[in-house]
Amino acid sequence: MSHPKTVELCQRIVSICGYGRVLDVGSGTGLLLQTLLASGIDAHGVDCSQPLIRECDERMPRRCLHGTALQLPWPDNSFDTVVAANLLEYLDAGSIPQALREFRRVATRFLYLRIGISQEGRRGLVTLQDRAWWENVCFESGFRKHPDYYHINDYAACEHDHYSIDIPLEQVPAAGLARFPLHALRQERDLHTDMLRETGSRSDAHVCRYHLAASYVRPGDVVVDAACGLGYGSHVISCSTKASTVIGIDSSEFAIGYASANFAASRAKLSFRLGLLPDCLAAFETASVDTIVSFETLEHVPDPEGVLAEFCRILTPGGRLIASVPNDWRDASGRDPNPFHLHVYDADKFRRQISARFDVECYFAQTANRAKRLDAPLEWEPQPRRLLKLASNHSLQVPAEWWLALASKPVRTGRETPFVDRIWPAEERIAAGNALAFERDYENPWLFRSLVSIGYRTDSVSLRDQWAREVLATSGPTSADRGAALCVRGYQVLQEMSWRSQGTLREQIETYLANPVINPNTFRWHVSLNFLLALVALRSGDRAGAKLYFERTLVMPAADYSPSLLTKTGEAAWHLGLLHAVAGDVEAAQAVWLASAKQIDLAVANYYRQSHDGPPANAIHREVAQAVILASRLYVAARHGHFLRESPRVFWNEVRSDCLSHMESYREWTQALQEHNNWLERRWVDSRAEVEQLLAERRLPERDMPGKVAREVRRLIKQCRGLVGRLAQTTKSYRWRAAG
Repeated sequence: MSHPKTVELCQRIVSICGYGRVLDVGSGTGLLLQTLLASGIDAHGVDCSQPLIRECDERMPRRCLHGTALQLPWPDNSFDTVVAANLLEYLDAGSIPQALREFRRVATRFLYLRIGISQEGRRGLVTLQDRAWWENVCFESGFRKHPDYYHINDYAACEHDHYSIDIPLEQVPAAGLARFPLHALRQERDLHTDMLRETGSRSDAHVCRYHLAASYVRPGDVVVDAACGLGYGSHVISCSTKASTVIGIDSSEFAIGYASANFAASRAKLSFRLGLLPDCLAAFETASVDTIVSFETLEHVPDPEGVLAEFCRILTPGGRLIASVPNDWRDASGRDPNPFHLHVYDADKFRRQISARFDVECYFAQTANRAKRLDAPLEWEPQPRRLLKLASNHSLQVPAEWWLALASKPVRTGRETPFVDRIWPAEERIAAGNALAFERDYENPWLFRSLVSIGYRTDSVSLRDQWAREVLATSGPTSADRGAALCVRGYQVLQEMSWRSQGTLREQIETYLANPVINPNTFRWHVSLNFLLALVALRSGDRAGAKLYFERTLVMPAADYSPSLLTKTGEAAWHLGLLHAVAGDVEAAQAVWLASAKQIDLAVANYYRQSHDGPPANAIHREVAQAVILASRLYVAARHGHFLRESPRVFWNEVRSDCLSHMESYREWTQALQEHNNWLERRWVDSRAEVEQLLAERRLPERDMPGKVAREVRRLIKQCRGLVGRLAQTTKSYRWRAAG
């Protein structure tokens, strides 16, 4: 059995480097090599120890060769990825560049390093250096940070490297490296640099923003990186998302030349254009772009409001803008000392300009190593790497070196904008039928992407509520739009457990259900809203009402709409059966469970039988699979229903032993971790604010505090930061283990 750390390393390599041909340099006893092979990777090893090679050969014939990191026994470009785990630190510093050149010679793209930086946990390290030193020697050898670098190295956790670090790297293309060696970048560094070839907290901050932006790019999006600089961020988005097109725009010929040579050549969907904002945006048609990324741009242009107006024009309804500005970089003169900055921004100015044209989803306060003091706006104070998410209505009185905003073009504009579905291709929409018939059945089909579909819609609860209220105020009484808005608002109120004060919303749902069904997606919302009202009744103790609405849900032919809606059938059957069982009628419960399970199985079988002319729709496959899992649980419940009274634990263990329960447990676990992480972040900010307020009231700078108190405050703050970073790493590690 592989060691958990070896399994974790294997999963990291696979997740960002893929399933290509991999070389493990310094393979030793072959633990990582064997784990890679078991994962389906065409892995090979090399080691300088003949006994270890013979040992590996017994378990993995012809997979290990004799050699050293300084002279690998393979021709050029033999592997997609080279891995060196706990190897380079045992070489002297003068030999490391030669080893890196060998790695570059035999690899076509990636290098993954795991390096010990402390004697803790291992002895005999020859080259004992920090992350910055190792990154710089890699950059000098023709590598840059992997585009998914910060999926492996959490931004905040980089503040506290422990005894071992991971450095995932990508080769700089040979043509780009020849034209733009590192020393060529230094000439443009005041205005432009490639942060994938830089080390330190400020490089981390710039690239981390693009990782954040990538998490909000939807499949099929057309993305514009406005003022892209040297293009490293456009590259990150292109590699890390399912965007259909990524276009970087910048006014510097040097920047566009660098970006084209270093990033665009290997990716068909990535391109770069020379242009000056906002004039260059005239080339884009109205509502033709889905996401705009523009970091540290507004302070550089003469008319930032004009640029934002053009951003709004070219965005699709519900399309996203992810923007940043430096927070209050002014000096005693009242101006920003950076000669390229034409404007000084603070939180209020940034919020005012963004919210004038966009609906704000959230803000982020980012620090790299410093921020202005809240009680002394002209003084800087040290800060750790941090990216703190804040609700759109949250006070922005927190330390920040940069402000970021995630905002959307108002989705209500979609009623007058022709709909274009870039998420699902035409053949997929045909295969999915009613489930993807947005343009046919909705008054505003853009709603589905921004408000309804989980995974694509905004995760801002307040913005979903705002949009749902707008839809309720403007949509037709029988429209699918109204049903969707009622469902969104209803589940939000249900989660807040505040139905007692939401009688009007319940009346609106009842009125909607009393109206006739006018199209398949209206029917879909009738099913969902009946199920929602059943959950409301169940939670409020109205068991008769819950039974009524669950029964209504079950008699509605969900499969006629789409097999994806059978999840409601399965869940309604489960709850209705439990209501019967608790009332003492176990036989009625078993009958409901068995009949509904057969209904789901038959409907799914018919769906796949009818799909014999082509593949089933990917868009609904997950929901169909979940419906089958629910049917499996219903079969098990029907079979073991007689244990409900005499041996309840037996019944519970049987019905909770499927993969659905594991998925539910994982979601609950990660949600609890995230909530705890958010609490720690908020508590850190609040504690810091309390200390600063106390200092301001006493008019004592920190250096004049009694030494013991000052040291204790700093210790507590450092401890809290470290805990947040470790918690983020733990969450990420759990995800990898769950995936395995």
